[in-house]
Amino acid sequence: MTDPTSLVLVANAADASISSFRFDGEDGEIDVAQPGGGQHKAEFDHWRWEKLDALPGLIIPFKRGVYEQVAATFRPFAHPV
Repeated sequence: MTDPTSLVLVANAADASISSFRFDGEDGEIDVAQPGGGQHKAEFDHWRWEKLDALPGLIIPFKRGVYEQVAATFRPFAHPV
C-alpha cells in the first residue's frame, strides 16, 4: 500500500544529514535487492511505506530519539499531494 504522502527520508551517514524527497513514481521502481540496477551492494532485503509518526517506534532504542526529532522536523512536509 502506498502512503499518500510518499515522503522519502534519506539519511547520509557520511555528513550526518537527512534529506527529504517526495517520491512520485511507482512502487515497482524501488528495488532494494539490486540498487542501481545491481551496481551497488544491497543494504536491505525489503521495504514498505510507513506513516512518518510510526518511524520512531520501528527504530532500535538507542537511535529512537534521533528519529523522533527527524519525524518532528519533517512533519510539516508529510501531507498528501
